[in-house]
Amino acid sequence: MDESLFRLINDGLASPTMDWIMIAVTTPDTWLAPGVLLIAALFTVERKKGVVAVLAAILAVGVGDSLAHQVIKPMVGRARPCAALENVHMPKVVGCTNSFSFPSNHAVNTFAFAAAMGVIYPKMLFALAPIALLVALSRVALGVHYPADVAVGGALGIAIGVAMAMLAKRLTNISQKKEPQEDG
Repeated sequence: MDESLFRLINDGLASPTMDWIMIAVTTPDTWLAPGVLLIAALFTVERKKGVVAVLAAILAVGVGDSLAHQVIKPMVGRARPCAALENVHMPKVVGCTNSFSFPSNHAVNTFAFAAAMGVIYPKMLFALAPIALLVALSRVALGVHYPADVAVGGALGIAIGVAMAMLAKRLTNISQKKEPQEDG
């Protein structure tokens, strides 16, 4: 089923225009300027809450990326579809690496970032969730991941992002209102 869904997406989105879009979406540099602007806005609007959100997101991405790349990928050892299957659509500029496929670090990282930010700023999910989904889709469309790679990567990223944001909120007390103290 994973291979069938892979073929449906990989073949179905194969076109020069979609290749250009998917390459742009999957390239981290595409998100650098918007990310810097987001961080600047958060620090300007609500400094403490913004710092907590950014730190939670950085922790979530760091933990998720390390766990996926250093622990899970070597344990599972799944070859990328571009290496394991024939007739995979893959733009030449992407190239197929010999690193493992499961889970997708792109999916882990984008979903971890979105989830961490979304816990602290729920309205951001309306923008960040579609971006994370598009990044995950791009990995399949470009032939470097199976759908299960990005689905599990997304789920792992969400779990880690939520956990890091909840931890950051708890440690900094940003969600707790100060109770008036009674005179005793």
